[in-house]
Amino acid sequence: MALSIVKSVPAISNICFHSPINCIFVRNATGLINSFYRAPKERVKVPPSFDHVILPDPEHRKLPALESVPLPPNGRDEMKTARRIYDAKGPETIHNRLLHGQYGLMALSGGHLYPPHIKIIRDSVNRHVKGDRFAVWRIDPPWKTVTRKSPGKKLGGGKGSIFCYSTPIRTGRIIFEFGGKCEFEDILKMLLGVAKRLPLDALPVYAEFFNEFQAELKERERNNLNPLTIEHAVKNNLADCRKYMTAFELFTNGKYR
Repeated sequence: MALSIVKSVPAISNICFHSPINCIFVRNATGLINSFYRAPKERVKVPPSFDHVILPDPEHRKLPALESVPLPPNGRDEMKTARRIYDAKGPETIHNRLLHGQYGLMALSGGHLYPPHIKIIRDSVNRHVKGDRFAVWRIDPPWKTVTRKSPGKKLGGGKGSIFCYSTPIRTGRIIFEFGGKCEFEDILKMLLGVAKRLPLDALPVYAEFFNEFQAELKERERNNLNPLTIEHAVKNNLADCRKYMTAFELFTNGKYR
């Protein structure tokens, strides 16, 4: 086929057949063209369609800056809150799915995000929001008070002054979503880089991840041949395991700390 294309143009055919180097070029081109037309269709990857993606306005496609200090209600002074460790314990029951149905970053453990961490997320993500892409926050601005006393101060004197504010994160919480006309492989490196810089474990997820994860858990339970499970060990206090578990671990059968 390539030979017929070359012979169809007299000028090119005269050049090619009077030079040995050009004959090698024609032979290589013939092999490439034949391999292209003889290759199976499975080798050609069809690009995905993004017709279902709804893009927001251009001025709302990047992650906005979150206030590091919340506004006190009704003009009151800053109010100190209790430590409330349970705010970051257990599973997330509300913000645990992707609203836009594309990609995001999910927390695998509980913890707190402070304003420097939120700034790291915003700078890293907005650097990749170009063209037909967008990102959306799924967490609240910092609202929980973190108190601290000055170093070297004696004990007593009541609760310390407010040092900063934080956002509690539970296991399974979607931190932010990323979408647009892009594939998961295009932004996977960015999501992994953001996850490594957070004070808690995080995992990049996509729309089909949750169904695949639940199906894999059910398959593992069905194919499990070991009769000893964590629920059986906690219920019967095998090897005095209750002694080394917290009350929340006993309540959740060791799934959450």
